[in-house]
Amino acid sequence: MTSRQIALGRVLRRMAAAAFPQFDQAIRPPPLRGRKLRIGFLTATLRHHTVLKLFGGLMQRLPRDRFEVHAYALEAGSDAVTEQLHRDLDVVRTEIGALGEMAQRIRDDTCDALVYIDVGMHPRTVALSALRLAPFQAMLWGHPVTSGVGSMDAFISSALMEPADGARHYAETLMPLPGIGCWYDPAPLPLQPQQVKRVVGAPLRIVCAQNGLKLLPEQDVIFARILAAVPDAELVLLCGLQSGIEANLLRRMHPVFAAHDIDLDRRVRIIGHVDESTFLSELWQSDLVLDALSWSGGVTALETFWGDVPILTLPGEFMRSRHTAAMLTLMEIPELIANDRDDFVHRAVTLVNNADERRRIVALIAQRKHRLYRDDAVVDAFAALLEREVLQRAV
Repeated sequence: MTSRQIALGRVLRRMAAAAFPQFDQAIRPPPLRGRKLRIGFLTATLRHHTVLKLFGGLMQRLPRDRFEVHAYALEAGSDAVTEQLHRDLDVVRTEIGALGEMAQRIRDDTCDALVYIDVGMHPRTVALSALRLAPFQAMLWGHPVTSGVGSMDAFISSALMEPADGARHYAETLMPLPGIGCWYDPAPLPLQPQQVKRVVGAPLRIVCAQNGLKLLPEQDVIFARILAAVPDAELVLLCGLQSGIEANLLRRMHPVFAAHDIDLDRRVRIIGHVDESTFLSELWQSDLVLDALSWSGGVTALETFWGDVPILTLPGEFMRSRHTAAMLTLMEIPELIANDRDDFVHRAVTLVNNADERRRIVALIAQRKHRLYRDDAVVDAFAALLEREVLQRAV
């Protein structure tokens, strides 16, 4: 995967250099004497969105006596989040133009560092990442895959999410932040756990709340094996899919479930696009949440744990499959981290069948979940990283 991404990045860099040669040259850092460091953040949207839940706090909480903060959106529109950013940041740009115009606008602001929040989530983030718009350019893990382009200097990650050999998965220099590498505040959620009441007499609920596009065929067998072992449980796929894609997912799953003598139509329920409050209500009524095998939950995991709901996960080779495992490591709850797929099934079945063990783990989450949220140590480390990298390049 990494080699293919890097090969694609090289092609993209050549195309970008041919289209915009003026943005293919190294940038001489502006003098630093007598001013704050100017940090730009670029993202697909500066509205209420998953990536701003994760990383908006890093932008907003950089010390204003040391940093001047700019933010750039690649999509038009605004909401309450946009308005708050206008109040908190020095410059917020949501004007949309041609790609070259937007690149020039960013270059003209002479940022000392440009941080891409989510390269890969919007075509223009990919295109702009191949250009040189600031002396130091880095990407956060809003889309946790290497950009592959030589113009991106650093991948700013999470120390707990990276495997021991994580650096080999990136074309960029890996620069991990402590903990889970973000600053997330659950207080603004439109619903809070104490507002959700479990229906008395409801069947045991196993939920997978990851986007259905993350659910590869290998997960179908895992679901089927678990349901076969716990006949009183239902599986809820809270997967946010459009009806056509949802139908394709069901067609794929049917023969797998049939092979395990499971009536999919009776035992599995799919919930498509719903508003945020409905999503949280469904999530917090779960007995157990199952992580996606190859692409773990980020914001979803943080919101699940906020409701004291256990998530079972199986960390894989890449950082993108290790988000939930990092959170569980921070909370010191290894019981929810499986060793392999058979162990994943075994642990799921054990937890669903053992209400006392579930209650014990729920109590641990309630006691320790505060470690996941509003982590100012991450902000401090991020600020120090930016200062170090900018000063190293200073004239």
